[in-house]
Amino acid sequence: MEIKGMVERFFEYSAALHEGDESVVEKLLDLFDEDASWEFLGRYPLVGKFRGRMALHVLFKNQAQAAAMTIPLEARKEARISKISPVVVQDTVADGGKAVVNWDQWVHLDGHEAFPLTGCTTFYFKHGKIGRVTGIVLPRRDVSDKALPAEMSLADLTVDDIGRLALAAWPVV
Repeated sequence: MEIKGMVERFFEYSAALHEGDESVVEKLLDLFDEDASWEFLGRYPLVGKFRGRMALHVLFKNQAQAAAMTIPLEARKEARISKISPVVVQDTVADGGKAVVNWDQWVHLDGHEAFPLTGCTTFYFKHGKIGRVTGIVLPRRDVSDKALPAEMSLADLTVDDIGRLALAAWPVV
């Protein structure tokens, strides 16, 4: 399978995980090399590195299980993350054994508008499989306080809240 096709398949399976479908975990793992790694880049607490198929298995399984969770925010106890939309790929560039994907995603807060995120994920290929993934997740640059519940502002969010919003799609802690 070509690089872009593998990346498309990855995001297809990832969308199923966001719906709580654990049956795609093995299909996802089949896209990865035996000693693949996934690294979230950034600053604590928004960082993490997962090495090997067992760690990736736990990461993906937790993502599927998180589909049914509500995650509280510290800034406002009554605001909870209730759903994570699947990633919407904006652009994919594949060249020389790697693919860079820019994407958007929405975190839904109970009873409020969705909070938009953006990210960049780079897939490095090895022996025809995904060998390494690095990614960063950020609030979208065009986000204003209008995207949050009326009683909250971006200034109200704690570092841990930003981490919850940014990594809610991958809750493994």
